[in-house]
Amino acid sequence: MIMTRKLLISLAMTSSLLLGGCVGDITNALTGNNGGSLSFNPSDVLLRPEESSQVVQLVNSSPIDASVHDITFTPFPAGSQFFIVDNNCPTVLAQNQACSFTVGFNRTVESEVIQTQTLTVNYMAGSTSSTSSLYISYLPPQPPPPPPPPYNQGI
Repeated sequence: MIMTRKLLISLAMTSSLLLGGCVGDITNALTGNNGGSLSFNPSDVLLRPEESSQVVQLVNSSPIDASVHDITFTPFPAGSQFFIVDNNCPTVLAQNQACSFTVGFNRTVESEVIQTQTLTVNYMAGSTSSTSSLYISYLPPQPPPPPPPPYNQGI
């Protein structure tokens, strides 16, 4: 790791080449902060009446492992209809790996409005404590369109 920092510091000081996406890695190497980031696939979820749940991937695309502390809905309001159906994510998500969990919506209470909730993952990557958020929405059934007006034949 010390050799990696020396190499990155050397490159940062002597090279005018700027590679997209590497600025954070160089900054982390210079400051000693080696945090990573987790993302979601898909990046947001829209549940519809015909699908009460959806599988979501939690992706660690960083070069270091991430310790996942919790996956929760925040804030968790009373009466929230969203929940985690299944969680297959380990407590440590290895570098460049993914895991999956399933989110669901309890349709026992009919709602006529779109409901949205934020799912939050708290984790530690290197020496950095971080949070990633996923927005989940439920789109209620839409009422059928009104019938067309009767056809007048020029009366």
